[in-house]
Amino acid sequence: MRVNQFLEGIKAYGDSISNDAYRIRKILLGAGYESDIFVNNKDSDVPDFVRHYSTYKEDKSDINILHATIGGKTTKFVSELNTKRGMVFHNFTPHYYFKDVNDEHVRLLRDYGYELSRISDKFDFVVADSEYNKEVIEDLGYRNVEVMPIFMDFSEYEGCVRLKKSTVSVLAVGRIVPNKRYEDVILSFYYYNKFINGDSELNIVGNYRDTEKYYIKLLQFSKELGIKVDFLGFIENKHLAQYYFNSDVFLCMSEHEGFCIPLVECMFFGLPIIAYNSTAIPYTLKDCGVLIYEKDHKAVAELIDMIVKDGLLRKSIVGKQRARADYFIDDKHAKRLIQIVKRFEI
Repeated sequence: MRVNQFLEGIKAYGDSISNDAYRIRKILLGAGYESDIFVNNKDSDVPDFVRHYSTYKEDKSDINILHATIGGKTTKFVSELNTKRGMVFHNFTPHYYFKDVNDEHVRLLRDYGYELSRISDKFDFVVADSEYNKEVIEDLGYRNVEVMPIFMDFSEYEGCVRLKKSTVSVLAVGRIVPNKRYEDVILSFYYYNKFINGDSELNIVGNYRDTEKYYIKLLQFSKELGIKVDFLGFIENKHLAQYYFNSDVFLCMSEHEGFCIPLVECMFFGLPIIAYNSTAIPYTLKDCGVLIYEKDHKAVAELIDMIVKDGLLRKSIVGKQRARADYFIDDKHAKRLIQIVKRFEI
């Protein structure tokens, strides 16, 4: 029996949605299913089992799962298949964040909520990867939505070596897109670097493909502030762990997240989190990390200083985060996925 996945676009490895699809396929294969991934757009170096959606040959016994995250062709295609249909809802970024940055993203995102609402009766099961996403998709008319977090596989991350250093390192991770509000990260670091600790650095890890205009804006902003910000681009998971392990504080000022995988990575690697209270962030953190409720950049700089200097505070934050990480790496989620699939076998 085949259980396939459909995405609008996929990368070889790196972004959270692509990785989730690869990990789900691994789980399905391990349970004895055949499984391929079909997409509209793909990187040139993706594995052979990733194919264009137009090559899919419909079989009524198949179960086909749509990863819903952006408009395009695959959403409509899956909704019209004469098979069992499922959805993994990752949420979609409001289109206005991409105004003057990427017109194609604006087009694909502007009406995606409406498109999803029109096909709410076309899916046999729906899984949201956060409680926040469950609320959003239910507002679009979907019912009996189950929550299952994005699948994590920390075997993909190589071992870490603690580096000897005196410089305080602030880390931010995620695609360089406007909803992440990296200008708020940079401004908070500016106050820390200029007025509290000049022996500090800000490392930002993330791909800026398709959002070069926003990336250039951030470079100009950093230059105007007179600070050096290291934009490291995309880093594979096997090397990314080194940055988590050797940083002092993680700072997230994003205004829209459906899940936010870097928060879970911080939990696992023991890096204290400071995050702005928005969308899925409080759901992912639950009762760990440090949640801030307003963007007072000077106050954030002082908070960074407190966490760096107060060993007991840092230990308390890290301890709660590691306890929370256990939820996301529990094998029970893979078992639940298979249980859901089995309900709809023909």
